[in-house]
Amino acid sequence: MRAPTIPLAFVLCLTWLPAAAQVQVSAEQRRDALLDAMGGAAVWRQIVGARITATHYSTATRLPYRNVIWNDFRRFRLHIEASNSELLRVFAYDGAQGWRDDGNQVTPLAPERVADERAWWSANVYRTLHRLAVPDPQLSVRLLGDGRLAVFEDGKGLLAWFALNPRGEPLRFGTAENSPGTLFGPLASHVSGARYPRWGSDSDGSWRYEVHDAEFATRPPVMPPVPGS
Repeated sequence: MRAPTIPLAFVLCLTWLPAAAQVQVSAEQRRDALLDAMGGAAVWRQIVGARITATHYSTATRLPYRNVIWNDFRRFRLHIEASNSELLRVFAYDGAQGWRDDGNQVTPLAPERVADERAWWSANVYRTLHRLAVPDPQLSVRLLGDGRLAVFEDGKGLLAWFALNPRGEPLRFGTAENSPGTLFGPLASHVSGARYPRWGSDSDGSWRYEVHDAEFATRPPVMPPVPGS
């Protein structure tokens, strides 16, 4: 018996259907794919802090500089050191207080500056991965119209978004819906099983970084001394 013939026009129609029309995925599935690509929810659930050492390149500085960030995911403790042969900038934050050390003097930071840095800390990519993995009941996820995975925090609105490839790997990350965000390079692996972008860049190329060392902590990280202490 001869098999029924399928009209060529019907086959072509199926071929040209958008991927989203062929396979519908939920925001929760994309969240899980992201966590899997980054090493797994079980790994990120245990990580409560990080120290990231990178070289930064910027159109605003003559020379590249070494940048080290210590980050406590569970409470607002943050320490940032940027240095090369021409500059030294140290910033430390703990709760409602912040300090700056430029190599000559230590000065307290204005409350507005501390609040701005706290907003950056709240949406930090690694901290967000930890909170998604827990999972934090204050967070929810949705898909934006262009397919980005958006993370919302109860009472605060959009926290962050990820542009993911089909494997769940993040190619861009941002904190404002209409911003181009930060471009992410290929992922590297840490001994803990966590994965992280080897490099990142502004969309216009005016700033980029290359990670040389990443440490992920399962206990609250030990911070360097507060400047001037």
